[in-house]
Amino acid sequence: KTIFLHIGHGKTGTSATQSIFANISDELSRKGVLYPEYAHITRLAKLGGTTSGNAPNSIDEFFLHLKKIVKENSDFDRFCFSNEWFFQRQEFGTIESFINNNKEDFKFSIILSVRNPVNLMISSYKQGVKLGGITEKIDDFNFTVHSRARNVIEFCKENNVEIHLFNYSKLKQKITENILQVICPEFNLKKIKNFETRIVNRSLSKSEVMITRNINKYFGRNMGAKFAERIVKHYPNIEVKKERLNQKKFER
Repeated sequence: KTIFLHIGHGKTGTSATQSIFANISDELSRKGVLYPEYAHITRLAKLGGTTSGNAPNSIDEFFLHLKKIVKENSDFDRFCFSNEWFFQRQEFGTIESFINNNKEDFKFSIILSVRNPVNLMISSYKQGVKLGGITEKIDDFNFTVHSRARNVIEFCKENNVEIHLFNYSKLKQKITENILQVICPEFNLKKIKNFETRIVNRSLSKSEVMITRNINKYFGRNMGAKFAERIVKHYPNIEVKKERLNQKKFER
């Protein structure tokens, strides 16, 4: 049995990929790939909502969930689980142990997406404004470009675990098609009649960031998140121009 773990990281088109996979799960299952449903989250993903994927956020719960799904669906030889929380250092450390302890039962394949660090910082800042209640300007935003991706890659190399690496900055909206070719090469997304890819969890524009920051500041995080969610939902196709950092922030 092959277990594909799509671990993000965040802000690399993960929500869009999860939405598409949720919508084509029936077609995938006919090809021998199970993308399991997970409670109400799958229904939200099918509608283009922002979700954490098709796996529990709790790692211990996920391990039980994985074994249960595989046992109950023995006719399948490929399974795909997606959750960007898997990428967190403390979480992936636990997954490392699980992989090493279950190599005889499963073949694990890690799917990891990365992104230009500066673009990642800007996108993470906007996500923090949108959902995290951030009130400061981007020049005051404290962000550290992490080395988690490198740690994941090194673990896979050292332990002979298959890994597929994708560059979101290069692939953009084509990233889902590329990931799909890994888990199900015989599947062609373009052949699905009337299928349209949705823009999911788009970034806020410069003016939307400014408005949401002030709502966060004067009315609180929840009100800011509700405002941002409504804006993104009703105007999903607004073209967001690239932000530029001042020189000091860029050098830092």
